[in-house]
Amino acid sequence: MAIVSIFIMYSQNVKLFIVMFLMNLLREIQETIIDPLFPLTTAPLSPTGDLVAHIVIVVIELIAFIKLYKISKELRGNDA
Repeated sequence: MAIVSIFIMYSQNVKLFIVMFLMNLLREIQETIIDPLFPLTTAPLSPTGDLVAHIVIVVIELIAFIKLYKISKELRGNDA
């Protein structure tokens, strides 16, 4: 995923950025579910604190994804 993200950042293609943000969002949602189940791997935080931290990260990434999607729609509208 890191190699794909580096390639996408190098390409500067908005559509590919949307795919990258979607991949990151799905990965973070998966971690939100899995990490609190295994509290020893996330030692600095309690399971509740870890869940809250992941929810905050998911919300931030979701907002970024929505903004990027709106930018993509605006650019697509200008091309026509």
